[in-house]
Amino acid sequence: MKYDAIIIGSGQAGNPLAYNLADLGWSVALIEKKNLGGTCINVGCTPTKTMVHRAQVAYYARNAARWGVNAANVSVDLPKMFAQKDEVVLSFRGGKQKQVDKRANLRTSSRAREFCRSASTQGWR
Repeated sequence: MKYDAIIIGSGQAGNPLAYNLADLGWSVALIEKKNLGGTCINVGCTPTKTMVHRAQVAYYARNAARWGVNAANVSVDLPKMFAQKDEVVLSFRGGKQKQVDKRANLRTSSRAREFCRSASTQGWR
């Protein structure tokens, strides 16, 4: 299949570009090595901010007396925090997949090689 555009990476720049080109009628291939959303959604911004927020809540609860609030026996349930982080990441990733699914002329793949001409026929190494 021939494409009007091949975009490598479904992060902050790749997704909007792929959506806009597909909405203009272009045939678009969006290549992402693993999960839609790129680094930010999967292992960067989103999971980090989710965990930092929960740590901040724990900090405030443990130091509540400073503000005249009595909060005794504050504890952290790390497995629950990690599960919540995973839920947020999956939700964001699912939102990206819904955007892709709305566009029939936008195809995703994790294999960049299938979009390249054969290296042997082009003399590439």
